[in-house]
Amino acid sequence: MTECVEMLRAAANEFPSEPQILIRLGYALSQQGWKKYGARSYTKEDSDYVHDDTGYNCDNIYWQEEIKVFEKVLSMDISADDRDVINMMLVIVYTQMGYSDKAKVLAKKQNSIIACREMLLPKAAEAEERDRYQGEAIIALLTELKNVIINSVNNNVSMARNPIGETLFLELARFYEAVFSDGRYGIAHTHLRELYIEAAIIEARLDADSEKAFEYFRKAFEHNKAYESIRCGGEYKYTAPLVSKVTFPSENFPSAPDDFWKTCLKFLPDKLKNRIKSDPQFTECF
Repeated sequence: MTECVEMLRAAANEFPSEPQILIRLGYALSQQGWKKYGARSYTKEDSDYVHDDTGYNCDNIYWQEEIKVFEKVLSMDISADDRDVINMMLVIVYTQMGYSDKAKVLAKKQNSIIACREMLLPKAAEAEERDRYQGEAIIALLTELKNVIINSVNNNVSMARNPIGETLFLELARFYEAVFSDGRYGIAHTHLRELYIEAAIIEARLDADSEKAFEYFRKAFEHNKAYESIRCGGEYKYTAPLVSKVTFPSENFPSAPDDFWKTCLKFLPDKLKNRIKSDPQFTECF
C-alpha cells in the first residue's frame, strides 16, 4: 500500500486535473490511514455512548491528506456514483477527526432517502423492469438498514451488552432469511455473516459458556464459506420472489479483509475463542 500511495501521488502531481487518479489516491490514503493508525474511540462513565477519539484520529496524516484530495475532487466533473462514495467517506472521516460541523453540512446537502435513485427507479418503470428495480431497492435498503442497526447497537454501551441488541440482530437475520427464502443470498451472505457475528459477541459477553454463541459463530462461518463459493463465478442471479429479476456480476462481490476472522475473534471471550480454535472446521479462522 505504501508503494501504491507513492505511485498515485506521483501520478496526481503529473496529472492534477485528472479526477480518477485523485479518487484512487483518496481511496488508497483512506486504507493506508486505517492500516497504519486505525481509528480509536472510548467510553465515559457518565455516558452510555461510544465517542470518537478525535484527538488521536486527527493526527492521522493519511486521513488529513485524504480530506484534501477528496475536497478537491468534489469540485471536479465526476460521476454521481463517485460523488456518492466520496461524500460518504468524507462524512465518516470528518466525524472521526472531530470536524463534525463539516460532516453535518455535507450530509445535509445530500438527497433524502425518499428521493434516492433506488427509490425513484421503480417509479420510472413498469412491469418486469419495475420488478427488477424494486428488487434492487430491497437489497440496497436491507444493506443500509443492517448498517444502521449494527452501528446503533454498537454505539450504545448498554445495548451492546444486552439481550435486546442480540435480539435485534437475530430478528433482522430472520427477515433476511424470509426475503431470500430460497437460500440464494448473494451479497447478503456477508450481511448475515455480520449479523450472526454480532449476535455471537453479545451472547458470549452475557455467557461465555453459551451454546447459542457458538452456534451463531458457526452460522456466520457457514455464510462466509457460501459467499466465497459464489464470488467470481459469473453473473449471479437471485431467485427468491421479491428479488428474482435481479442479477449482479459476482466478480464485483468484495472479498473479506485478510484479517476478518482475527478482528472478529478478538471481541470474543477466551473461553469461546478456545472452543472455536479446538474445532477443526474453523482452522482457517486462525
